[in-house]
Amino acid sequence: MINKINAYLSFFNNKKYLLSFDIARGLALFLILFMHIEAGFNSYTDNSFTNFLYIGPFGVPIFFFISGFLIFKSLNDNPNKNFFNFWYKRSIRLLPLYYSLLIIYIICIYVFSENLNNFQELNLSKILSSLFFGFGRLDKTYLSASWALWPEFAFYSFTSLLLIKGPKGIFKRLFFGLILIGSSLIFPGGGFWGNFGAERIEAIKPWTEGASSTGILLTCFGNLIFVLGTSFFLQSLPNIFNLIFKNERFIFKKDNILILLTFILSSYFYLNGSLYFYFASGALLFFCFKIKNFQLLLYHFLLLILISKFSYINDINSLTIYFSFLFIPLLEKLTLRINSIFKRIIKFFSKISYTIYLVQIFTIPTYFKIASFYWRDNLLYWNSFINCILFTITLSYIAWQLLEKPLNKLFLCFKNN
Repeated sequence: MINKINAYLSFFNNKKYLLSFDIARGLALFLILFMHIEAGFNSYTDNSFTNFLYIGPFGVPIFFFISGFLIFKSLNDNPNKNFFNFWYKRSIRLLPLYYSLLIIYIICIYVFSENLNNFQELNLSKILSSLFFGFGRLDKTYLSASWALWPEFAFYSFTSLLLIKGPKGIFKRLFFGLILIGSSLIFPGGGFWGNFGAERIEAIKPWTEGASSTGILLTCFGNLIFVLGTSFFLQSLPNIFNLIFKNERFIFKKDNILILLTFILSSYFYLNGSLYFYFASGALLFFCFKIKNFQLLLYHFLLLILISKFSYINDINSLTIYFSFLFIPLLEKLTLRINSIFKRIIKFFSKISYTIYLVQIFTIPTYFKIASFYWRDNLLYWNSFINCILFTITLSYIAWQLLEKPLNKLFLCFKNN
């Protein structure tokens, strides 16, 4: 049994392109899309269908899990990546299309006013928070689905800090790490692990009552400084212990330190019900697959079950997603049997998945406004469902061709020049 698992992991680790993750990405996308279309149909017809409303919430966490895995796989496959290259590449993936659609939406609100959406109004505070994806809050952004981009962006931010090399010299790096950790205490929340900063200023989270964009950004900046300082501190530890023990002990090898950190972080985030659990668990999955330590993943999964039992957390969604991803090497093996046409279809939807995710904000209400105008009380569930999917995919492909694809090329050319 162990030999068979190792064979699957060897096959999985040696593949540069993983079709199984494109399948997972497509599944996540359609779960979200189906849920929103069904909600749109119910809203316009006063029905209460629940075919997809309960499984739709699986979609965004699956995206987060995929990001956690693939970002660290990318860093492992390209060990020479630096902070600026990593940050620039991730930024041009998210920001150009998002800001383009945000500008279009704001212009539409201004021009069409109540005909677009009776519940939206223009104000400077919401425009500012929309620039930062509403800080993960639906009510703080004009593009409602973009709330999920905030934890994604935060994950990229924290991960990018790991690529910054500390000052040369063990003790100099250790010293600067401690200085940065100490400096984070002056910000609201006092760094990543704190509750209060200097003068007992509490962390200003997006859900804090009366939270301002400035306060939220100051708290986040303090968190980033804390993580950077911790990164410098951790970079020094292996060298310090090597000086003490005169050789590299097992626990202080780079991969094992990263496994230990992601194991602790994912358990901590799960205990606190945080969305960052998915990113940390995706990273842990990568590191364990890399060294073919499948048993550790099982131990971690059992630990999460125990946490659920004794802390009264009944997050069956998280555990289901985690458990499903344990079989991703097997799924990758099965993709060898998939017809080439289906592979191209899977890759196509994976390529435009981000565009579909954002464009659905426009297409779903637009479709149902048009459909309800023409058919009024004669809207049929499955007809509307299929037509709205086709409408969304068609307009998303056009947006991908006219906006996302050329904008990404433009910014890549700008970087290369």
